[in-house]
Amino acid sequence: MSQEQRKTGRYHTTRDVDFSYDFDASLEAHPVDRQHHVDQEHSYKGRIKNISLEGLCFDCQEELHQGDLIALDVYVPGAKQPVHLQGEVRWIKPTDNAPQHSHFDTGVKLTTIEGKNVHQTVRFDQEHGIYWSEVLESILGAYRIYSQNRSHPR
Repeated sequence: MSQEQRKTGRYHTTRDVDFSYDFDASLEAHPVDRQHHVDQEHSYKGRIKNISLEGLCFDCQEELHQGDLIALDVYVPGAKQPVHLQGEVRWIKPTDNAPQHSHFDTGVKLTTIEGKNVHQTVRFDQEHGIYWSEVLESILGAYRIYSQNRSHPR
């Protein structure tokens, strides 16, 4: 998807990108049926590559399909509980520099965070002049606090 088609910017958070801190969050994805029942018996592990107000991209070994509904448990270092998200797979492509069909980048449009509608959590932060959401706060904000605590032990 080209940048012109995106509604909001992406916050790149992989170790390979120059960014304000070293972000590393793993996730576990579970299929969800049309009645929104989570299949706890099947799970796919992955790593978040980037995140936005209402979406994220993750790398995993499973090839999901456009339109798949998934539940995501995001594990932020230092957090006591994972962040619970649900969304719809919007696109899939083989991960660059990975052996053919071994890893896939998966783009997800997030619909809920901790049971709340993601879109309704988007707000404009007057102080910093940017749009922000509960998705970003729950994942990047929690990681920021974790990083600060590691940098400045009491």
